[in-house]
Amino acid sequence: MLSNFLFTALGGAIGSAARLGVGLLFLHKLPFATLIVNFLGSLVIGVFIRNVEQGTSIYYFGVVGFCGGFTTFSTFSSDVLKLLREGNTWTAVGYMILSLVICIAAVALGTKIKI
Repeated sequence: MLSNFLFTALGGAIGSAARLGVGLLFLHKLPFATLIVNFLGSLVIGVFIRNVEQGTSIYYFGVVGFCGGFTTFSTFSSDVLKLLREGNTWTAVGYMILSLVICIAAVALGTKIKI
């Protein structure tokens, strides 16, 4: 049981650092960094769901830890609110729809990738 916490913590630390890296690559280009992170996180979680048994150390490291630390749906929500407050209603709506569609598609695609 303790090892699951350690694997989750390690994966979360790596996921959070990776999230920062993507954010720095796309500095001042919000909401695109968040969109890219959510797409990649959705793809990775799909691959884990397809290939890793739930409850294993690898599952805790990858799904709970890495993907939990890497994906940023709360930031997504913040980006949408910012766009709405700036009066960019159609951009916000388009961003919400695009984010949902491509991330759900990425999970579906990830479940098809066998490693």
